[in-house]
Amino acid sequence: MDIFIKNSKMVYTPTGFKPINIVVEDGKIRELTTELVSEACDRIIDASNRLIVPGIIDLHVHFYEGRETWFSGTSAAAGGGVTTVFEQPFSDPPTLYPEALALKIKRAQKEALVDFSLHGGATPINLEQIEKLAQNGVKTFKIFLPEVSYDFPGPSDDNEFLNLLHTIKKANGLALIHAENRTAVEEGRIKALEEGRIKPKDFPASRPPMAEIEAVSRSLFLAALADCPIYFVHLSTGTAGQIISTIKNTQRAYAETCPQYLIFDETVFEEKGPYARVIPPMRPKEEVIKLWDCLRSGIIDTIATDHVAYPKIEKERGRHNIFFANNGIPGLETSLPLMLTQVHQKHVELEHLINLMSINPAKIMGLYPKKGCIQPGSDADLTIIDFKQKSKIRIDDLHTKSEFTLYEGMEVQGVPEITISRGNVVMENGYPGDILANYKGHGEFLKVLEI
Repeated sequence: MDIFIKNSKMVYTPTGFKPINIVVEDGKIRELTTELVSEACDRIIDASNRLIVPGIIDLHVHFYEGRETWFSGTSAAAGGGVTTVFEQPFSDPPTLYPEALALKIKRAQKEALVDFSLHGGATPINLEQIEKLAQNGVKTFKIFLPEVSYDFPGPSDDNEFLNLLHTIKKANGLALIHAENRTAVEEGRIKALEEGRIKPKDFPASRPPMAEIEAVSRSLFLAALADCPIYFVHLSTGTAGQIISTIKNTQRAYAETCPQYLIFDETVFEEKGPYARVIPPMRPKEEVIKLWDCLRSGIIDTIATDHVAYPKIEKERGRHNIFFANNGIPGLETSLPLMLTQVHQKHVELEHLINLMSINPAKIMGLYPKKGCIQPGSDADLTIIDFKQKSKIRIDDLHTKSEFTLYEGMEVQGVPEITISRGNVVMENGYPGDILANYKGHGEFLKVLEI
């Protein structure tokens, strides 16, 4: 036996919270027992007055070379109670070809502290590669509807979009959609520049809620034509969520949101300036209220972070023209404490939050019950939480290479205290905790075999 975890009265099992002890051996959960064990073990963890939940799974992270390494990024994950990350396909080189996939896996295997997988890209320039990527363990393919870069083009029209969906369907994959209408956001940018509306507070108007609402509606329609399952990343409007709800019983459609769209509204740009620039932007308060309703009612399936690390200079250059700032904020270390705080504030039930951040992601990616589950035979991916502990978020305490956090100084209640990845303690001693760097390279690539 490697680890014996005892005395927790709140272990989240497939049948709910139980007062039970956990026996960990060879990276797996060997046994759940109400008894104390007498055999020798390497470590005993007293989890009195602690919650134990399946390790958090973040399906949406970006580890851009030169800004975040696989070690710093997965250290941030461990610091936030996250035991599995899925990296989006935009980092250099974009995950459009099997060769790029192999290079990224090799790079990550040298540094990752927790388990990882990679999303592929689906673009008009790599259609013939999608099946090859699927054969190598990638079944999720990002389609970026607004323009992003020359080496990751989105579909130029509905015919190209539909062709991508047909190709993903043929590979038995899942389409990940960044849903914003390309024409609308480009027109919004051009008009804002022409009219001098370039302050940070002007940014949300350049990418209005209707750009997302239209793109979600169109994506659902085309996905139905292709019979392709679809997953909307970082949903920001409750109205789009309400549209998704209308087809939930007839179509495989999933929706993800992020803490920034639940905690902030568009007025954050007045306080945080260029640091708040993300796409899609934070929304009017009425959309935030609707989004919370969608989350509580089960329309939203997962919470992820869209984590990106940046030096301050890449945000500050948008101080006087917001269109010069880069998109994105860090979130891996803050998402669980922020959302546990929402539990304390009665915005979401604890059991529902565990589903959103662990169980549902594992099921959608075909990893359950290997991941997202505390039962014998499952990977020993565990997050031990001090639910009552209060803390303040400070960038100087975090493990990400980012030089800022949008949540600076915010008080949270409920923090990960120990993170266990496949039976190894990779973070301990409270939030954001000490990272056990000797487990660098411990993380394994997770092949997604069936969606």
